[in-house]
Amino acid sequence: MEAPPLYEGRQPLGGGWWVVPPYPMAIREEDGSTVIWHSPRGLSLWISVYGADPGTTAADTLEWVLSGRSEDAWDEIEEQGPVLLRYGYRLDDSDAACPTFYGAAIAPDGGYALLGAYFEDEASLADAMATWRSFEWKP
Repeated sequence: MEAPPLYEGRQPLGGGWWVVPPYPMAIREEDGSTVIWHSPRGLSLWISVYGADPGTTAADTLEWVLSGRSEDAWDEIEEQGPVLLRYGYRLDDSDAACPTFYGAAIAPDGGYALLGAYFEDEASLADAMATWRSFEWKP
């Protein structure tokens, strides 16, 4: 089987969203999500983007995201950047090699990008979080 092409730098996600993977990675679309992965490094990133409902604010979307997180979430982090509000947490998934990192980047209009980062080595958490922090949104 031939290895997929690797892409680097700023990648479009649709809806005005962009992301910068931490190093050259393969990219595919699957079930409405963008999947970015690097098999040798054991990192897979599942990203979905959603537009905002009219009248929705970033605070509304954050409240919705918080209401849907698992009670077992830990290592929660919230960051307000110049444009985006970010929220992330870890979760022990029974079949994952390391606890998963889940993150949301929320635009001022309430639209958002969701990231699920799965990795085989805890050192890859830094790459997952760098990817989460790299989300850009331009309407």
